[in-house]
Amino acid sequence: MTTSTTPTLFTTDTNSSPSSISSSPIPEPSPSSPDSPTPTSVQTVPSPSISTPLSAPSGLLPTTIPSPTFTSHSFTFIPESSQTASGNLASLSHSICLGKGIDVTAIGVVATTILSSLVGLLLWILFAFLRPRFRQVYAVREWFVSSELRPKPLGNAFWAFLWPSVPLIPSLTDTGALDTRSGKRRNAVQFLSDEELAQRTLWHAFLTVLTWSIVGLAGALPLYLLRTPCVAESAPSEQFGGQYSTLHDLSLLRLLNLLDDKNITTTGISSFAKRAIVDGTNLRHFTEVRLIILAVLVVAASSIPAAIKLLHEFTKLVNYRKLWIEYKCDNVEMAWLRKADTMCFDGWGENQIKDYLTDIGLSQGFRNGSEANGNSSGVGMNGRSQRSYANRVAEEKPLPEIDIQSLFTISDTYRLSELVDERDLILNHLELAEIQYIKSFRQSTPSSSVADLEVPEEIPEPSTNIKLQISRPKALGGSSKSRSPYPRRRRAYNSATPTSYVAPSSYYRLRDVRGISRLSTSSGGDESLAQRISQRVIGSRFQEIQRDSVAFGRMPLGSHVQLDGQTGTLAPVQYSEEHFRHGPNGPMNADYIPGEPHSENRNSGYVYESPEGQSTLHGGPSTVPEEDELRSSELRSSDLRSSEPMSTPDELPPLPRVNPRPPRLETPLSLDRRSTFPIRSRVPENAVDGDDLPPPHMRLQTQRPFVRPVSGMDHDELGAVYDEIRQWRSRLKAINVEIAEAQEECYNQIAQGVNVKGWLLLGRGLRFLPNVHMIEGRSKEDIRYGDLQIDQSKIDGVAFWTVVVGVAVLLGAAVIAVVGLAVSPGPGVAHYLSFLSPLSNNNQLGSAIATTLAPAVAVTLFICLAVYIIHNAAGSYGPASVSASQIRGFKATFVLLCIVSCIWIVTIGGLVFSLESFATGTGRTHSVANGSIYFATFLLVMVINVAIISPALLLLQPFHLWRIKSLEKGAATPRQRFRVLYPRSYDPTFAMSCCLVAVMFAATFSVIFPLIGPAVCLLLLLTLIAHRYLIGYVFARTHSSQTGGLLQIWLLRRFADLVALQPLLLGLILLTRKLWVLGGILVGAAALLLALVETYASYKLRSPGINSLQEPARESLSRLQETIRSGNSQLPADADLTNSSRRLPPLPRSSLASVLEMMSLTLAVTPPSAKFRGPVPLSTEDLDDLTATEQAARTNPNAPPRLPTLAFLTHNEEMQSIMYAPELIAPPPIIWLPNDRSGVAQSEAADLMRFHGLKAILDITSLDSLPQ
Repeated sequence: MTTSTTPTLFTTDTNSSPSSISSSPIPEPSPSSPDSPTPTSVQTVPSPSISTPLSAPSGLLPTTIPSPTFTSHSFTFIPESSQTASGNLASLSHSICLGKGIDVTAIGVVATTILSSLVGLLLWILFAFLRPRFRQVYAVREWFVSSELRPKPLGNAFWAFLWPSVPLIPSLTDTGALDTRSGKRRNAVQFLSDEELAQRTLWHAFLTVLTWSIVGLAGALPLYLLRTPCVAESAPSEQFGGQYSTLHDLSLLRLLNLLDDKNITTTGISSFAKRAIVDGTNLRHFTEVRLIILAVLVVAASSIPAAIKLLHEFTKLVNYRKLWIEYKCDNVEMAWLRKADTMCFDGWGENQIKDYLTDIGLSQGFRNGSEANGNSSGVGMNGRSQRSYANRVAEEKPLPEIDIQSLFTISDTYRLSELVDERDLILNHLELAEIQYIKSFRQSTPSSSVADLEVPEEIPEPSTNIKLQISRPKALGGSSKSRSPYPRRRRAYNSATPTSYVAPSSYYRLRDVRGISRLSTSSGGDESLAQRISQRVIGSRFQEIQRDSVAFGRMPLGSHVQLDGQTGTLAPVQYSEEHFRHGPNGPMNADYIPGEPHSENRNSGYVYESPEGQSTLHGGPSTVPEEDELRSSELRSSDLRSSEPMSTPDELPPLPRVNPRPPRLETPLSLDRRSTFPIRSRVPENAVDGDDLPPPHMRLQTQRPFVRPVSGMDHDELGAVYDEIRQWRSRLKAINVEIAEAQEECYNQIAQGVNVKGWLLLGRGLRFLPNVHMIEGRSKEDIRYGDLQIDQSKIDGVAFWTVVVGVAVLLGAAVIAVVGLAVSPGPGVAHYLSFLSPLSNNNQLGSAIATTLAPAVAVTLFICLAVYIIHNAAGSYGPASVSASQIRGFKATFVLLCIVSCIWIVTIGGLVFSLESFATGTGRTHSVANGSIYFATFLLVMVINVAIISPALLLLQPFHLWRIKSLEKGAATPRQRFRVLYPRSYDPTFAMSCCLVAVMFAATFSVIFPLIGPAVCLLLLLTLIAHRYLIGYVFARTHSSQTGGLLQIWLLRRFADLVALQPLLLGLILLTRKLWVLGGILVGAAALLLALVETYASYKLRSPGINSLQEPARESLSRLQETIRSGNSQLPADADLTNSSRRLPPLPRSSLASVLEMMSLTLAVTPPSAKFRGPVPLSTEDLDDLTATEQAARTNPNAPPRLPTLAFLTHNEEMQSIMYAPELIAPPPIIWLPNDRSGVAQSEAADLMRFHGLKAILDITSLDSLPQ
């Protein structure tokens, strides 16, 4: 046995004496590789140091180190071919230099890039494929908004959405066009929406990150790479395994390793490692110079230009918003004043508060409010007041600094809102029943023209020697119901007038009424008798001729006649011998075979049922008793005269039963004789091709189409449908009356000051009023009327931020586990997280994906869930306006992403990376700094993972598409379809969250780790492309209020603050290397930059205070504050109680005009005309199908792109300036019916308006469907 000497590996301890260094065996080189170099141990010169006694961690040093000790460093380089033994050395691994191999982290980055690119590209292709096929989702603005706001249609080209007719960078309004306050000039200026301003913000964020990327790639990366050893050569070897990635050679870590104070000679071991001192040359000074250059790049070339660029755009948006407020809003503001904050007004009516505000000088328009309502914006003014107001504006007289122009009381309308919801449900049921009724009838057309009539060949007279045969007699007309052998569904073809329901009006219409008086010879028109006879007979009409006619000759009574094809006259029919064998009833039953099943197609003649149910053949003698026929006629007349069908018994008294006549087999001869018009013309024998004849549906029709019940429905089924219509129609009428009474009661409560929740104010200088909550959206859709019914307080704000803090804590806890998985390939991490050892000991694809892509996807999902929870919490605990709720939710999301997704996750990554340092108690700050840079590779994987997929999902909207497709199948009425297809509004939280995180990563690591910059640029560029299409063609400005860029101004300010992150992080890293001066300068530059940004932003956003007001305005505010502080709710001594609190008698109301009359009589408020309507409330693209049904009926994806404008104003347009609760001004709804080709819906709409007072409109799907 051969005995070998085992070399010793000296462990390193900065506070150990040379005599107390423990050793552990190192395996020998493998015999199979004799050329392998022997491990070389290099020891530094010990330096004396004084320290206290220190106990070594368990498993590392077995003894306690006494004092004094000496500091020493020992390093051993083990060749890659060495075989490890048992113990801790079993997990040893070696880092790889850039360009000499690939490690597990690099494999994960490459795999993530390939996989995410493939998935993202497939999603973009899928959107390009689905876009032209789902216009109701991906081209909403082409059919939903009004014609003047619709963009240019894109067409069906595959990649057309990449180049829409929407600017990528919307330009701000030219200030040169705003040099006058003329109304025409102001209306001509088009201000950008908040969505378009968000597009500009993303563009400037992209430019900023692009600048950082150029600085990082062109400036910092050469400093890292030129004439410096790679991280694998400069980093100390790890006895517990793990490795740095080749990607870290492209980071600041490559320079930091050269700052370690080591005196190492690399002679003889150049193939294994190189240290900070290469062959006796000290590189520390060389490294410090490069770090100074890097600091200059970070501060002077990266941070300061970015801050200047962002603040320049910030200033432009601030100036733009001032112009928006001055010219678009005319400096008019909107505010909410809670009753709980002003108990002094408890019990005051609306007119009393208006008089009080006018008396103390806070309003210039409420004087004589009972006559004109004195609104300086035109609300409630009569014609003379409106003209005087227009003249005052034209003269440009100085306007008051505080002027409350309109005041609207919000009272308790909970019961009224429940009634409106119930009416909506009733309306839905009524429209469903109406649609079922409309679909129960269809339009039928008569047969083809007389040119297709086949005249049977003339049959010679039979011989006289044929024996006559007696045929089966016909059934007499005494039965109550004929027992027809044909199926029941044939009864749907009867022409009897129904008595259990009212059919469409066209069902009762007389057709082709010509020559009612037989003495008139000109009423018959140009049609000949032969043409009229050849028409299909509908109902019980007769074609008669005079028996003693000179033109046709005398005809025997009861004889069969036929049309002579040559002369066009009627002549007796001549039968063959076979005919006389069966007697007079033979043709009907000659081919009857007992016991054979009867088929429907045996009889092609038109069969109908009489009112008593007896089947007859047209042209045959009627067997209906005379008194029954008269009674049926009376029932039909009563149906036509009454709006509701008469309640008549379903069955008439039974008559004696008669056995039915059995059917007969059809022959060509009998078909020709019985059918005035054959179903399809036969091709003559001498015809070459039968296709020369046009098909039946293209032949000339000699009669108008007519309406009849759909096949398969009898009168009982239609009667049940009509009973349902009658029920819901009655309930709709009743609840309309009930809602009118409730509205009247609410108006009287407002006039008396009862159950008041607060007041909505419109005017100038409202922000100076005490205890007001500003509504920045300045529109009716921005007001959350439901939340105004609840007494909100500061508890709501506390509850919201409590939810935010809780979500942040949970997100931070969830991130810790994921961060450990992402850092597991790092040096020594798997030793302390032993369950991750299998992932760090190999470079396989599975381990790479498990340590890169998997944690990146997990963190992304956690962040998405947190953002979703905060977004819902902002809506639940939001303030009085939608815009304020949206802004608060966006701010909370930004803070959460900045603290948890950026600062916290980087800190945790550095701490997990430093587990070994914390265990040994050495180099903790060094290790944390290295870990923060090491963790940048994981942030790069996160950005790559969402760079292509996130914009594609933003375009595709898979959940919204799935919801629409699933709900659209169940939408039976046009109103249900409208609500299903109602477009989504722009939500900046969901649209920009990925971009926010990416900008934070770029602001932190774009120079320290330059590879992250290009990935963020790609994400922002693709998001810009998707965002441009979405705001131009998809998102409607319905619930998203316009604030003049308030949120975008705040976001640009925060982006400018993020610029200080990179100097701050770089300074802290250099401080860990004891570069106090350079690190302190960077940290100070970051603080100074942050202070300058905040100071400048605060200066630009400053608002004038109360001291800026003139003395009269300050005195008025003082009087109001004194009244509020006193809490005295007594009415003024000179208050006019007769006009403000009198109880009005009930008024009949059934239309919008009565709603306006109620407001005028009770509150002295009337909406102004469109000419004198103020700019606030701002109009939006919102459409309420209950109050703007006429406009909603035009929002059909299949409707023509350009429809003529409505000739009247809708309810929404009429009540645009009235800010009362929507249920308080809600008019009776309009029934929305589909537009069928048969015209049944049109006649039903006319009947609903004529007989029931219910307005109905038809769905607009084409120009032909427009109301005449």
